[in-house]
This record gives sequence, structure tokens and C-alpha cells, in this order.
Amino acid sequence: DYIAFKGGGLILSSEFSTWLAFVAGGGRGLQARATLTDLYDVPKRYAYSTKTDGTTSLEKPFLSMCGAMTYSSFKELATSDSIRSGFLARFLLFTPPPSDSSAPAWPTAEDGEKIYNAKKEMFNLLMAAPVMKKYLLAENVKEYYEGLHEVLKEKVKNFSIDKSDLIEPFFKRWSPYILKIAMLMQYAEDPASTKIDHWSMYNALLVVK
Repeated sequence: DYIAFKGGGLILSSEFSTWLAFVAGGGRGLQARATLTDLYDVPKRYAYSTKTDGTTSLEKPFLSMCGAMTYSSFKELATSDSIRSGFLARFLLFTPPPSDSSAPAWPTAEDGEKIYNAKKEMFNLLMAAPVMKKYLLAENVKEYYEGLHEVLKEKVKNFSIDKSDLIEPFFKRWSPYILKIAMLMQYAEDPASTKIDHWSMYNALLVVK
């Protein structure tokens, strides 16, 4: 109902492993998985029907999900079938870089205000009625992005046939993810800007990488 009213939304899952186990199961889990798969590509129109509520139509629906889980839980739920189906590859999965240092006793305030303001701006954007915003790429940024795509392609080629079959669904979405995150980076730096600069593209690569 919320998506039908607002056009889109954000799901925050504190226990992503529980949710992933739900959609991997049968019955309602499979139905939810099929619906999320349909919504992933932001179709122009999506309609579903129920016996009690009739038919509901969604115009250009979009949905984002953010969650966290332990590596051991991920290993248990990430089967070869879920990877080859392409469903798991629709999520951008990454882990923090390994570190030998322990967590500090007090949180640091480095860039705290800047991050807070960026999060507040994006939150207001998500809660408001969605407005289409188009971003442009400078020619040098286009060339940089195309070079990144070729580098990722070569990395996939270096895997064995068996492993490349598993990583291929993820690779197909890495380049689009870089573009999507670059837009978020640019919006965080300058909400009024409509042109993605080299720095935003580079920061997007660091997230996907």
C-alpha cells in the first residue's frame, strides 16, 4: 500500500539473514521473491490482484533494501541455485576491509557533520514525493567509467569456467551499480548538481570494489 501511494520506499532489515531465509523458502517466501524480482528493474507499470482487494497498479515502482548479516549466515544461505538464479546478485554485497585494530572507546567525529547532513538530505528526498532527476557524465568521466567496465570484465575472465558461471550474474550488475552509487555520491556532495564528476565515480568504484 505504501509503494502504491508513494511510488517507492526503503526497507531496513536489521536481521537480513532472517529475511533472506524467508524469501528462499516456499509459499509466501517464493511469492515475495518473485515480486521483488519484478520490481528490481523499475517497470513502467506493475499490477497484482487479490481476492479481497481486487487489482492494485503501481506506476514506476522502486524499492531499496539495506541490511546486515554475519559472514557465516551468508555462507549457509548462499546456495549455488540462489546465485545462478540471479536473485542474490540483485543485492550489492560487500564486507568492511579487514583490520587488526580494535574499536576505539569513543566514536570519532571526523566528517561527522558532513555525513549527517548528507544522510538527512537523502532521507528528506526519500520521504518526499519522488521527482525524476537526470544526471549527465562529462566525456572524461564516461571514458573513465568505460575503462572500469573493461577492467571488471577481465577480472571475470581470470576465473575458471565453474567459478565464472557463479560470478557472471554479479558481474552483469557491477557496472550499473557503479553508476547508481555515483549518482548518490554526487547528490551527497551537491544536491543541486546534475553532472557526475570524476570524484563521485571514483568513490562509487570503491564501494563496489
